[in-house]
Amino acid sequence: MDELRLPFNEIDFLIPVHKFKINFSYVSKKGFPFVREFVLRLVHLAPVESKNIADYFGFSKNETNEAITNLVELGDLQYNEDGRIELTAQSQGYFNDLGDIPLVSNLFEYSTILGFELADYNCVGNKKVREKWKNALKVEVDTQKLSVSEKDAKRHFQSQFYSLIDEGYLDGLKDDEESSSRPSIYKIELVRKLSQEPLRVTQTLSLDGNGKQLERDDIEKLKDTTETTSLITLAIHENRKPDNKIEIFSAMGLLGDRHTHTYFTESQIDLRRLIEVRAINESGLTGYYPFLGQIYAKNNWDLVLTHFDKVVDQLSKTHLDGLDNLAWIAPADSFWGKSYRLPSCLDSIIKKSRVPGKKAKSLYKPVLYVPVTGENDNRARRNWENELSGQVKHVHGLVEGFLEGNVEVLVLPKYFAVVCYHFSSPDNYDVSLPLGFVTTDLEMVSKIAKEALDYISGLQGHELPNDIGSIRPNRDSKISLTKGVPKKVT
Repeated sequence: MDELRLPFNEIDFLIPVHKFKINFSYVSKKGFPFVREFVLRLVHLAPVESKNIADYFGFSKNETNEAITNLVELGDLQYNEDGRIELTAQSQGYFNDLGDIPLVSNLFEYSTILGFELADYNCVGNKKVREKWKNALKVEVDTQKLSVSEKDAKRHFQSQFYSLIDEGYLDGLKDDEESSSRPSIYKIELVRKLSQEPLRVTQTLSLDGNGKQLERDDIEKLKDTTETTSLITLAIHENRKPDNKIEIFSAMGLLGDRHTHTYFTESQIDLRRLIEVRAINESGLTGYYPFLGQIYAKNNWDLVLTHFDKVVDQLSKTHLDGLDNLAWIAPADSFWGKSYRLPSCLDSIIKKSRVPGKKAKSLYKPVLYVPVTGENDNRARRNWENELSGQVKHVHGLVEGFLEGNVEVLVLPKYFAVVCYHFSSPDNYDVSLPLGFVTTDLEMVSKIAKEALDYISGLQGHELPNDIGSIRPNRDSKISLTKGVPKKVT
């Protein structure tokens, strides 16, 4: 049990990447054909006569004269005052030490496009990153770094040159197989920034068998993570909430939840108890299925769909007099939704809301409620519109305050509910610890639905509704909820 490693949250972070066009020239040393190499090596030992070359290679007189003449014309050999053959200044430059293999230097030009993330300047290659600046926490790199990125890229390109060759980032530029010499940069002519894009990295936070947080996983995408790790830690600290255990226990009472409090010790989570209850309830007889982690985490979402798909199948075979709202209330927690998984999960319940085909019909109306401070909170509205641009027609703003912003609820009245408490304990966990359950117990579903729908259809100060309608300001008609049935507000 002590060796257990159980993930309790996965958070995506976006690191800025700058793409650069880099033009440079490099020197590559190359060897010579067999005869030319060994003639030069022989003469490098000491000046020789033509008969010495003939004896060494077993050449005829004509063959010897041809070989010597060719190298004289190339500027590699010359005759000294004694009539002996010796190296020229040019060919002496082919050698470093006595006995070396002669190598000639060639100058080549090269142009490439490379991306470097701006925290530790790891090269990320030249492939286009199909990521967008959303569904993640942004790693804030110092503005000074952003402004001098071309200068820094030039320095790091030079220092990483050989590793870039070894890792295949410089196509067509590789070591000469005929020599032990490596290409070297002669001059960097141009480093120009072309674009900026994000690099997504996922940090998994896990518990051991005693409910204590383990160290964060390494970032496998990057070789050097010193600065990246520090910036991620800073982003986490800036988004943490204060301890909310008392508020969460109060919310459990309001929702009629008699189970979840039993998984808490004085300051941590009792994983043994949680695992035992989950194993017992896998039989499906109780209608209660606990889980650890975000609702949209893969294993948890599979659990949600296992039970929700049964509801969808039931609804598709039932005559419906009206449509209930499938209400998904997001918590007011900065770590919620910071994952590429959220949009696809929302898409799945949107798709399941309608039966296709000749006898097509709608089964429910999916609405995700995201926290805002009020109808005029345009900053939050624009942020959510960007985060959920592909699902924005199904996203409403909901004034913060539902169960103090600590609880997430997904509920289809009379059928099904999911509750997730976002437990914050900065002394024990770096980020919020989501802990919740899926239930098909109709008594629990009814209690949860009433609490959720009463808040959605309720009013705040000055008789303003909690549900401010579409997250897109002044574009869609507003919808309010009464007993789970959508009605247009005129």
